[in-house]
Amino acid sequence: MKDRKTELVTVLVFFICICAVAQAPDSVKFTVKHLSLAGASRLIMLDYLAYDRKSGRLWVPAGNTGRVDVIDTRTDQIKHIEGFSVARFKVQGKLLPLGPSSVAIGNGMVYVGNRADSKICGIHANTLKRGACFTFAPPSSGIAAS
Repeated sequence: MKDRKTELVTVLVFFICICAVAQAPDSVKFTVKHLSLAGASRLIMLDYLAYDRKSGRLWVPAGNTGRVDVIDTRTDQIKHIEGFSVARFKVQGKLLPLGPSSVAIGNGMVYVGNRADSKICGIHANTLKRGACFTFAPPSSGIAAS
C-alpha cells in the first residue's frame, strides 16, 4: 500500500511540474518535492488540477475525500476547503466514492466541479471562502476553462 501511495504522489508531483513548466518563463528553475495530502492513503480520483500563477497556488480537487487541497507552492503549506459532497458511483464495475474532481481558475474566483452532486462551486481565490454553488451537468462531466 505504501508503494502505491508513493507512486500516486510521484505522479501528482510530475503533473504539477508539467503544468508549472508549461506556464512559466524559460528562466525559471523548478524542483520536485514530496508533499503528502492528508487522508490520501489511497487513490484520489480527479479530472483536473490547476495552478494559479498570480497566487502561486496549486488547486487539487481531492475527490473522494470531499475537499479541495490548496498548496502554496512558495511555502508548501496545504490548506483544505472541506464540505463537498461525495457519492458512490460504479466505475469499471466497482463502486467508488467520487466528489470534487475538477478546478478552473477565474479572475479572482476558482470554480470546482463536483461529480457527486453535479454542482460547480465558486471559491474566492484569496480568502478560500466558498461561495454559491449551482447544478451544471450530469456527474459524468468535468469542467475546464481557460
